Amino acid sequence: MNDLIKETNSTLEEAIVNLFSLKTENEHKLAELTQDIEKQLQNVKEYKESFNRSKEKIAKMNDDINGFEADYQNLVEKFQNDELQNILVSANKEITLKIDERKKKIKDEQIAMNKLVQKASFSKQKLVKLTAEKKAIQLKLDYILDAYEFYNKTLSDIIEYSTSHSDDLCSYFGESKAKNEIKIEPAKEIVTEEVKKDDKKNKKDKNKEAKKIEIVEVEEKEEPIVEEEVQFDENTDADDFFNFDDSIPD
Repeated sequence: MNDLIKETNSTLEEAIVNLFSLKTENEHKLAELTQDIEKQLQNVKEYKESFNRSKEKIAKMNDDINGFEADYQNLVEKFQNDELQNILVSANKEITLKIDERKKKIKDEQIAMNKLVQKASFSKQKLVKLTAEKKAIQLKLDYILDAYEFYNKTLSDIIEYSTSHSDDLCSYFGESKAKNEIKIEPAKEIVTEEVKKDDKKNKKDKNKEAKKIEIVEVEEKEEPIVEEEVQFDENTDADDFFNFDDSIPD
């Protein structure tokens, strides 16, 4: 009898261990997804800061160009009818070089800004996907935690009780083995129609119960994220563009 109880308790303990492993596995998945989301949000924050720095540089260089053009116009007004008007030729060359230099740098900054916009858009798609996965894992984990707490407490009590009351397990229900001796009926080879009906009913009930406690599994198939072509202009508001809170599901 003791061997039977030990074997049964071992099976119950294994069920608890399996639930604990499932709980731990999904807790790790949830932690990893949370970390990935935080990383993407940090990337977006850095893209926004770089984007704003580039906008400031472009604004400064445009001011420089306007200033160079104004300086040259002042020189024209002063020396166009003067014998020193040859100053305008060298001044024009120098100012043109400076303006061209600024325009080239502006173009480089605009290319960098466009890359930042593309990266931010890609991060936005990843954030939406990661957040959906996190919600699914959290829902699954809620079911697992509930099951683990229930079975861990219930089965642990049963294991403890059966170990210390191996000679009279029915006393767990307030009944004594001596008062309720089990009568073993001889096996019947003929199965009645009533038994068949009960079997069918039990199967239906089990199917219904299985559906009630079914745990939602996360979709394993991953769809590739396609990097969209996103354009911007110099009036793009970084605060609006790089704020993805409204685009990420709660």
